[in-house]
Amino acid sequence: LRKAGAVRVTFDAPAGAKPGALRVRATRSATPDWLEVTTDADAKDGAATLTGLPPGEYRLSFPYRAGTHFPKPVAAVVVKPGETAAVNAALEPAAKVTATLLD
Repeated sequence: LRKAGAVRVTFDAPAGAKPGALRVRATRSATPDWLEVTTDADAKDGAATLTGLPPGEYRLSFPYRAGTHFPKPVAAVVVKPGETAAVNAALEPAAKVTATLLD
């Protein structure tokens, strides 16, 4: 068996921003040799580490959670055996929808 790796995601928040609860999801697509892998982690203190990942290329996504800021998309990351890949995700203001109901 090959040694597992990890991904550490650090979030860059604008000064004074309170991003709220952030979640990170790493997904490696299935190949003829490997099954699909998906794992999640919650960010604490502006960072999250996803551990125990089989080597390969992962797409990172950020499932929506309520908050004032949301991570910008990041490029795919390659996990190598026994190593921790570092990813930096900038935060931008979350979109808001405001509506007025008329009768």
